[in-house]
Formats: sequence, C-alpha cells, structure tokens
Amino acid sequence: FNSVLCGNGDKEIYLSSGGGEVKVSYSNIQGGWPGEGNIDADPLFMDSENGDFRLQENSPCIDSASTMGPMTDIDGNERPVDITGVGRDGTGDEFDMGPFERLASGNPTFTPTFTPTSTNTPTVTPTPTNTPTPKVLYVSKDASPGGDGLSWENAFQEIDTAVDEAVNGDSIYVKQGHYDERIRFSKALTLLGGFKGDEEEGEIEGRDPKSCGIRSPDAGVASLVVDRQDDNRFWIDGFTLFGTDDGTDSNAAAFINRHASGMFSNVIFTEGYNKTSGGGLETLLAKLVIRDSTFTNNRAAWGGGGMYFNSSEVDLHDCLIVDNTAAYISPSKGDSETKGNEIPYWGGGILGEDSIIRATDCVIERNDALSA
Repeated sequence: FNSVLCGNGDKEIYLSSGGGEVKVSYSNIQGGWPGEGNIDADPLFMDSENGDFRLQENSPCIDSASTMGPMTDIDGNERPVDITGVGRDGTGDEFDMGPFERLASGNPTFTPTFTPTSTNTPTVTPTPTNTPTPKVLYVSKDASPGGDGLSWENAFQEIDTAVDEAVNGDSIYVKQGHYDERIRFSKALTLLGGFKGDEEEGEIEGRDPKSCGIRSPDAGVASLVVDRQDDNRFWIDGFTLFGTDDGTDSNAAAFINRHASGMFSNVIFTEGYNKTSGGGLETLLAKLVIRDSTFTNNRAAWGGGGMYFNSSEVDLHDCLIVDNTAAYISPSKGDSETKGNEIPYWGGGILGEDSIIRATDCVIERNDALSA
C-alpha cells in the first residue's frame, strides 16, 4: 500500500498462470489495479530522469494514501503534511503515496552533484549513507522461548523485548492475547496489535483491537509510556490499553505521552486513573492524531477523566468518549456530537490547557464532572 508503480514496461504487476494473489491498496499503478484507494495517473515526479522522485505540488499522489502511513518519510520528514486543494483536506491523515512526503507549496530545486573528469565528461558522484532498512518484529505470548522475533514462528514472547530490540522506523506486530507488561520507549516505532499470527509483512487489515490488551502487572502505574522522542514519531494501532486503577492515590493512566508526537488508531483506553489529570491519556508537549478510538471508564481527580492535553495540538477523528469522570471539553468541536455531558467547570470528557483540540465526527457522551 501507499506505493507508486510506473514506467516498468507493459505491465506493472504480472501474475503467472500458476496463480497467486497481489493485494494492493491506496497506490498509483500505471495501467490500473483493483483495490481500495488505487489510482491510475501520472504521478508527476519532480525529475524522475535524474533520480528525483519527489512529488510536484499538483501530483495526484499527494494526500491520497492510506490513513495508516508511516509517521516519517524516507528522508525522516514528519508525516502527514496537508497540501490544501489536493487529495484530502483537513482530515489529519493526509499521507502521500510513495516514500517522499510533499512538504510545502512550490516546487523546490533539486541539484545533482557532478564531478568533472579529464575527458570533460561529468560523472555523477553518489554519497553513500548507512541507512538501516526498517524491519518487522513479531510478538506472540504463545511463542517458544528464545526466538529472534523475525517471524511468527520465532516470535518474541513479550512486547517489551521487541521494543528493546527495535530501532527507529521498525514495526512490531503483536498477536492477539493479553500482555501483562509495562512498556516504555522513546523511539519512532509502529506498534500494531490484534494479529491472528499467520499474516505476512504488510498484511495489516482486519485486526481486532479488543483481542489484544496491555496492562501493567504493577498497580498504580501507566501501562504504556512514550516520551522524549527527539522529533521521531510513533504509530500505535489495534490495542486495548488498560490502566491500573487500584483505588490508591496514583498515576495509573492507560497511556502517558510526554514530549512525543504520533498517531493512535483503533485503540481502546480504559480503566485508567490519574491523581491529577488524564485518566485514559495524559499528554504533555506533543502533537497527536487520534482516530477510530474509544475512551471509556477512566477517572481523574482534577480533570480530564478521558484525556488530558497540556501545551499540545490534537486532532480527534471518529472517536467515542463515554462514561469517564471529570474533564473540560474544548468549545471547538467541528462536526462532533456532544450528548449528556455535565460540564459545570471541569467538563465531561476532555481537559485541555494551553492546547489546540480539534474533534471531528466524535461522540462524547455520559461523562461526569463530579468534582465541579
């Protein structure tokens, strides 16, 4: 998915008479190919003849890729970037097809480096770089001990082991099951849960977030923490994140995010408690996109029973925020629907301080502000 195939001959994809199947989605395939989001159009590269495969400002590949793209492009630039008037606009998931994210309006200059020779024939001099190839690591609680994590057959038993082994840009596939772990990282990782355990690399559709849970074995602490990423970004999809509310005065949110930016999708935040703010999700100094996710049955003593944002920018899309205690809801809700919230001061579902919060097509219902 999110690929561009063109200029490779009569057929970009060929299946022999022996059969087989190629699944393609949200890609630009010359000659066409069936699949959701696929297009057949000139990608309008900047200068493909000279190796510049970045996209021109009116390329049909801009803002048209899957909503589950990696959070950085091949050059390490943050994604997504919304180019107004091309593809999707204002959705928070405007990823581009291909490895390069379109960064700004106007076509930047690309100047190759040439080294003259005694024959007056210029020679292109490449500059080698040691760029690691992103890999996929696999986790299954049913795996045998001692696996290297490079396949389902040799999967790691614990998510934390895979996180320790992974480097920036890697993905971690987690099989269905309940994982009693406390996970903390500061890397640019893609963490995907709810796999059946026989999927191939890249086969990420159809997973069930209810089937893959993470809960810290230690009461009174957050189950998952991402912090201080130095401009790297994460993507977490397909999990139920449980807090560890033991009834004591503790910070047992389902997730804590500080100084780190990224995206959540298809995540359930539940049973969290924070003695200050942010029972389901506590965020400080971050830029987040949260899609197709649920915040339910979380508590906070001061505010933000469902979620709390401090000095952050957040886009909520198609989220359900229900049955949380305390919080303040942003007055700018876009196309969202607010039902049955009690908001005398601290609100019903969300608390934001010095933050920008945009909620689109969300339902915020039956949240309570008991302390107000």
